[in-house]
Amino acid sequence: MKFEIYGSEFKAIVDRISGIVPKRTVLPVLQTIKITAEGNTLSFQATNTEDYGTIKTRAQIFEDGV
Repeated sequence: MKFEIYGSEFKAIVDRISGIVPKRTVLPVLQTIKITAEGNTLSFQATNTEDYGTIKTRAQIFEDGV
């Protein structure tokens, strides 16, 4: 996966979606943010098993991937 996005935009999205990610959990997989690049869309996904969030933004994608 290769993409290009402004650093300030990336930080703002990660800050916003990380509000869903629990600070401490017995399941480490819940402390992650999934980033997917496809077409010209960059998707950020997170869950804490009760809430789920997705933020999508346009980006210059050079190589699709997860």
